[in-house]
Amino acid sequence: MRKRSSFILIGALALGVILSWGILRAASDPPRPSGREMDAEVQERMRKAAQMADALEDLALRAFALSRIASGLSRIDPAEARQVAAQAWEAAQRIDSVSYRNFVTDLEGSARRWGKDEREKIGPLLERIERTRSRSWLLGVIAADTRTIDPAWAERILEQAIARSEAGGDSPGRDFDLRALAAEMAKRDRARAIGVAGKIRDPQVRSWALRAIASEIASSDPAGAVTVWRMAIAEAEKIQETVPSELDGNPRLAAISPESRQRLLLSGRVRRAAARAQVLGRIALDLHRVDPAMSRSLFHRAVQVAEGIEKPYTQAYTLSELAGTLAPADPGEAARLAARIARAHADARFSAWMSIAARTMAREDLERAAAAAGEIEEPYDRAKALGRVAVAMGPLDPGRGLQLAETIAYPYLRDEALGALALKWLREKDREKEAVALVERIADPLVRGRTFQGLAVSLAPRDPQRAKKLFARAASLAEEIHSSVLLWEILPEWVKVDPDRLYETIGRTEGDAAHRSAALRRIALDRWQSDRAQAGLVLEVAVKAAEKSDEAYLRSELLRQIAVEWTEVNGIKAGAIFWKAVEAARQIG
Repeated sequence: MRKRSSFILIGALALGVILSWGILRAASDPPRPSGREMDAEVQERMRKAAQMADALEDLALRAFALSRIASGLSRIDPAEARQVAAQAWEAAQRIDSVSYRNFVTDLEGSARRWGKDEREKIGPLLERIERTRSRSWLLGVIAADTRTIDPAWAERILEQAIARSEAGGDSPGRDFDLRALAAEMAKRDRARAIGVAGKIRDPQVRSWALRAIASEIASSDPAGAVTVWRMAIAEAEKIQETVPSELDGNPRLAAISPESRQRLLLSGRVRRAAARAQVLGRIALDLHRVDPAMSRSLFHRAVQVAEGIEKPYTQAYTLSELAGTLAPADPGEAARLAARIARAHADARFSAWMSIAARTMAREDLERAAAAAGEIEEPYDRAKALGRVAVAMGPLDPGRGLQLAETIAYPYLRDEALGALALKWLREKDREKEAVALVERIADPLVRGRTFQGLAVSLAPRDPQRAKKLFARAASLAEEIHSSVLLWEILPEWVKVDPDRLYETIGRTEGDAAHRSAALRRIALDRWQSDRAQAGLVLEVAVKAAEKSDEAYLRSELLRQIAVEWTEVNGIKAGAIFWKAVEAARQIG
């Protein structure tokens, strides 16, 4: 394994090569090619750039797949898992190799000699390449997956990821990578994690990172977590409005009209004030269990910021989000906040009252949500909102829930609401006949089939014979509309109550590899306790179904999922399937 210092040396050499090449090119620009030569050059460069973008993304996907496999395999054989993790790490290293960097530098240099149209064509490809090359999230994933395999090595990988992010300049995603890495580092070293968060430039992202650190350590060190939450609050307060100097520093905006300038400044103020209020509200919720008094004070501060937002629409939505955030901690205070949202913004009021009702399960709160939903101007949004209220109302007042569902103007949304009501009636009110009668009113066959399936699953423990009939109706609808997805959702549960259907089920070939494999995997696990020979047979079919996927990453992931689920059941079988997943991952790209 390479020493960490070698990465620094390679980076320095690459930087020297790039700088030297740039100086030489600037000192002696080659003559501009003719039009025909330029067209040929652009086409060839575009082709190579597309190939590189694809190759880098495939490398990233391969590394990710191998890392996830290593994590699962570590529960069976840590030594073999270490080998797979090493392959993941090697693939990740190739993404930022010197040869790729030199290619990008050369391509950017060539593009400067092209016309505007050609530069616009190559731009998205360069962005794809840079996005894949510059992001260090992949190393963070590998570090997390190898933490139990080789802690010291995982620590070095995490440090490498942090160093790459810190050196990322203005690359897209730099701050978000550091945020994720800070959260991972918090599992090991709180002080180091805080230091990583401090490298984040955007105060909003920095605040989110500190929140994640505080949450990670809260159970083991509540007082220390409060200290970090205070740091997060301080960073949230730094989410300030756009200032004139920011516009002056942007050459694209330097010549805009005074009116456009004012609109941009207002937009910046509104956007950042909303972000500040939202972050403060989230931290307040984090603090609720640890320091209720501090939590209440911070909620008040968040509301104060929200009420200062200059655009009524954004203000209403920010207050609505705060009400939803506050609801788990203090439903009463959340209700008072919801009542302050301007009546003109019915969708914001609806969202707030639904969040509150989800906590209180009080009919009066749902009626307030229903009233707000009825005032939403956009018909489709109004229909969706009424559907949500109808379903939530079902257990409290079935008649009122049905009444609301029947007011929905869009047939598909009405069918979905009726289906959800039927399931709630059966599960929470034990009204089988009424539930089945309600399903019969559903026009859409897919929704009706899924609802029959849900009813059958609920009935199976107490009335398997009745459940069989409902499964049969659901499967008949799936076949009628040629929905293999619905069919493979039904079959695992159907086989549970009707084992005689097993061999017919494993002989089915409808649908894609993902749905077949997932369903057969579930059936195999269910059969293991009662008939291990049958379970082994179904498992083999599930593996073969996964192997038939044409796409290497999907093939690898399906096999990994099977192996993970079988790890506790049969380690030998799981280990063999893990290696099939490794082979599939190696074929990515």
